[in-house]
Amino acid sequence: MKNEDIYDLVEHHGTFSQSEFQSRYFVVNSHVTNYRRIRQALLEIEARVQSKRQIERSVKREEAQLAIHQRNFDNETDELEKNLIACDVDQSKYDLNVYQKRLRQTEQELETYAEIVKELVPDMDKLIEMNKENPEEERRYWIARMGKQAAMDLMTIGKIGQGNMDSIAMMSLGDQEQTVKVALKYNAVMNKGIASLEQKALDELQLSYDPTNEVDYIDKLLEHSDMIEDKKINGESI
Repeated sequence: MKNEDIYDLVEHHGTFSQSEFQSRYFVVNSHVTNYRRIRQALLEIEARVQSKRQIERSVKREEAQLAIHQRNFDNETDELEKNLIACDVDQSKYDLNVYQKRLRQTEQELETYAEIVKELVPDMDKLIEMNKENPEEERRYWIARMGKQAAMDLMTIGKIGQGNMDSIAMMSLGDQEQTVKVALKYNAVMNKGIASLEQKALDELQLSYDPTNEVDYIDKLLEHSDMIEDKKINGESI
């Protein structure tokens, strides 16, 4: 494989679009209620629809510009001028290629977010309703979000941090109570789950341990995990 082969692949394929996994878990699921997940997905769709419209206009404009350059090239008799116009023709063709790649990427991301919305909402009437501002859903969202953030503090530093505590204190007394309860419950559930996973991880390491096989990167641990899964027998505990 030559360097030029890599350059050619990137030039013709372009940058990769945002993955479905990234869109689902680190964009939409960065919110802690379906109400906000749906609104985030719709926000992402709105941005990409606008981007798609702009790209389509740019394509039409560049196609017209290419036609003008080509006409000027065909009518030009001076060879030096024709060389300059040929550069303009090449530039327009290159720009069109870039726009087409961006358009494909945008359309792929649009489809991803549309599928996520359809999973979260059963029908169009419900979607329209969820797209409206809902004070009660906003209240539930902030209780859940601040509860989760406070739980992260509890898991990492053993107490609710000053920043999150200050934010919680801005809420009504009833919402403060609900938020702290959510934090404590979430912390308990996460700690229990982590303890269980820790034991499974230790068991996997014992089964896959090979003193000649050093682990340099975290993805190597995933390979070990997959190897253990392949060796499992139905009903056999790790």
